[in-house]
Amino acid sequence: MRTIVLAMLITLGGAGEHVVSIDPTAVAVDGFLGFGAEWDPGFWSESSIAKGSDEKAWQRVVERVRWMRLPIARIMIQCRWHLREDGTHDWDTPMMRALRRHLDVCQELGTQVILTEWGCATWSKMPWITGNQDPRYADAVVASVEHLRRKYDCIRWLVLVNEPNFEGGGWDNWSTGVRQVAERLRAAGSPVTMMGPDSAHDRAWHQRGVAELKDVFTAWDLHRYHPDAECRAGGLETYVAEHWADVRAGDADAARKPLILGEAGMQDGMSAGQNPHIEEHGYGAFMVDYAAQATRAGSHAVLAWMLDDSSHEGFSWGMWTDVAGGQRLKRWSWPWMLLTRCVPRGSTLLRVDAPAGVRVIAARLPEGAGWTFAVVNRGEAVQDIRLRLPGGARAALLRYRYAPAVMAVDGDGMPSAEGDEPADLDAGVRLHVGADEVVVLTTVR
Repeated sequence: MRTIVLAMLITLGGAGEHVVSIDPTAVAVDGFLGFGAEWDPGFWSESSIAKGSDEKAWQRVVERVRWMRLPIARIMIQCRWHLREDGTHDWDTPMMRALRRHLDVCQELGTQVILTEWGCATWSKMPWITGNQDPRYADAVVASVEHLRRKYDCIRWLVLVNEPNFEGGGWDNWSTGVRQVAERLRAAGSPVTMMGPDSAHDRAWHQRGVAELKDVFTAWDLHRYHPDAECRAGGLETYVAEHWADVRAGDADAARKPLILGEAGMQDGMSAGQNPHIEEHGYGAFMVDYAAQATRAGSHAVLAWMLDDSSHEGFSWGMWTDVAGGQRLKRWSWPWMLLTRCVPRGSTLLRVDAPAGVRVIAARLPEGAGWTFAVVNRGEAVQDIRLRLPGGARAALLRYRYAPAVMAVDGDGMPSAEGDEPADLDAGVRLHVGADEVVVLTTVR
């Protein structure tokens, strides 16, 4: 019956206009954690410095992250950056210094950090550690967390092994490591808790994680690179909803645990380091569509892969190029930056039904601070929409438009509004949204 009622909220206005009404009781996610990004500490690596990374270029990165008001970030750490063969640690290696530069920014901005230890079973292994199940590895992981937490309480969760279904060294080794690390964190009284399973494109691994490690994980996450055509057809929502249904069915404490898309992106033509569509206008529309469907499915956070091309040498998934490439902003950065900025942590996201091919993000900001709406049209035809919030008050809304020929920016290249207008939310706001266009309306200044 609920589905029928919501569907009835899409009605036709005059001259083919679709009236989309927002039901403030149709909550998809309460206590949203934010739209974020992977931000691995490659900027200050020795290879990046050799290509020109310096303080001036770093300040440009920091200014962009500050503009984004980045609410959540996933950041890599590796034990081989600090662990010596005798079991002691060097906390002042180049990569540990690079990591701290990222954490300094997150601490300043209040960005919640998912610290991800990349594992030691495959390319990141150390010859004196036998694998992810080695107790010495668990000791080193927890030592690094406790060392960093002395200064950085922005670190909230720890992931053990990126995509363990590929890099965990097998279920038994990985799950043994997870339990060893969790036990040591508890014994240390650490406020950092474990998130997992962090698997990618492997529902069986995800389900086994729910069945066998629900007493360990305080947050659930998965990675998904989705085919564009399936996303355009609305299939991502089904995919994500099925995985979160596994959690709710298998974990009695699921309602108290965030559900997070730890890596989000487009599957088409991808490799670990490249996506051939990343420079296209349509990638930005795809990512807003991805965000809308993932949150409709109940996700508490969606993190794009990745923030910038300096994160990993030779990678080009970022929102802007590396220093050698001039730190040029790519088109898809424009809508994603708006989502990170305009849907702050603590927002309530609503389920909104819309015409075929159109998705809507409706975010009630925390403490009654206003609203953000994002509308993306993945269809081929122009959509005329009147977006209504029945009983809503008048509000001053900034209007942003992302279209093939329209993408206003300020002097620093950041998104710029095309209008600042009073709006009667009860009567509705009229939108003219072309194919692969995004319109964002927000009270956020």
